[in-house]
Amino acid sequence: MMAPGCRASPLRTPLVTSLASLLQVLHAMGDDAGAARVATELDAHARSLAQPFDLAWGLSWLAFYKLARGDFAEVQSAALEALGVCKEHGYPLYQLVATAWKPMRAGTLDSPTRLWRSRKVRCPRSRNSE
Repeated sequence: MMAPGCRASPLRTPLVTSLASLLQVLHAMGDDAGAARVATELDAHARSLAQPFDLAWGLSWLAFYKLARGDFAEVQSAALEALGVCKEHGYPLYQLVATAWKPMRAGTLDSPTRLWRSRKVRCPRSRNSE
C-alpha cells in the first residue's frame, strides 16, 4: 500500500531510457557533437510521448548531462521543469532527484537533504519488494 500522495513510478519508455544512457556514454567518451545530438533527440522524444514520468526522467538526465558540461543555467532550467512535472503528477522520489539539481547553480548542495527532512517525504516499500 502506498502512502497518500505517492504514486508508483510507471515504466519508462525504452527509447527514453536508451537515449538517456547513450547521452552519458557519448559525453564521457568526449563525443560532444554526438552527445548534443542525442540530448536534442532525448528532449524532443520525451516531450512527444505526453507521458509525464518519461518527461521527468528525461529532463533529469538532461540536467545531469548539462551539469557535467558546466552549463549551470541549463541545469537549473531542466531541473525546474522536471520538478514541476514531478509535483504535478505525484512523483516524490523523482521530485527529490529534480530538486538535487536545483542548488548546483547556487552552490548549496545540502538543499535537497533539507527538503527531504522538512517535508518528511516517505513512500513505503511495497510488500512485493521486500
